[in-house]
Amino acid sequence: MHIRILLPALLLLTACAGEDSIDRANKANDERIEKQSVAQDSKAKQNAKDTAEGLVDLTSSGMTELAISKIALTKAQNPQTRNFAQQVVNAHQQAEQEFRKLAKTLNIILPTELSSDGKDQVDDLQGMETGTAFDREYLDQIAEINEAATRVANDLTDNDIVKEVRELAKKRKKNDAYHRDAARQFKQILS
Repeated sequence: MHIRILLPALLLLTACAGEDSIDRANKANDERIEKQSVAQDSKAKQNAKDTAEGLVDLTSSGMTELAISKIALTKAQNPQTRNFAQQVVNAHQQAEQEFRKLAKTLNIILPTELSSDGKDQVDDLQGMETGTAFDREYLDQIAEINEAATRVANDLTDNDIVKEVRELAKKRKKNDAYHRDAARQFKQILS
């Protein structure tokens, strides 16, 4: 009898523990929007959910960029790669503050820890030795993260109904496109 009671509770705890930080933030935002938006039509609810999801995704990718760039500050061999990593750190520390401020205004919950993919990327880089191979892998990851972030920021810039979200997304799109292109260029120099 105790097993029947404990098993569902254990499964529920395991399911919650297995959720990614992005999933938890998106789920909390969706629930909040559904509760607060009873009088709104389905299109307005979907717009609010899309805004929240975009801000969650951009915050998460920014946190990952920040984390792996901090690793690159100590492990990158090439001085240009280290200087670039410092630029990324500076840009994303500022961007995260801006995103959190806007999210608070809009009552949107953002992730507070790295996603599981972000943790994997950090682990991959931490496990590498200092050298050119590290520099190339770091630059590959930065280019990949920024390619995806640029698409998300582009969607928010083009489609969001909140002016402040569009403006912040436009700024982020510009920075991420620069980081993506610079990472590709530095990697080409290393090859």
